[in-house]
Amino acid sequence: MESLRHPLGYMKKDKIVAGYCRSASVSEGGSSSVDEQKKVLRQLAKDRRIVIRQLYVDEGASGMTPKRTALKRLLRDCEDGKISTVLIPSLDRIARDSRLLAVVLYIFRHLNIQVISVKGDMDSLGKLRQPWD
Repeated sequence: MESLRHPLGYMKKDKIVAGYCRSASVSEGGSSSVDEQKKVLRQLAKDRRIVIRQLYVDEGASGMTPKRTALKRLLRDCEDGKISTVLIPSLDRIARDSRLLAVVLYIFRHLNIQVISVKGDMDSLGKLRQPWD
């Protein structure tokens, strides 16, 4: 598969940039935590001149459990080779449990998925800072 030059580095053709947001509470009108997270991701994408092609959202889901519909779908799409980069507002959106976070980051790394966390300047492929540095 042909590689294309991209502001985030080299990305595979036909793969997409995805965003992931999670909130433990469900919004009842007005602006929610998920809405704010989406704004943060859109700004990052704009700053880097990229397009988020798929947004995965778990609203009303605890960060302590892997039993989240959107997270499962995101991981499945990554395993299927559909996604090259995942943008997240912060690492705690993936998981609040350190073991679960380590497992999910390991899966992304094993699949060579670039993960960029806005808060904390983390880039799993080393373009910013590794979470274990």
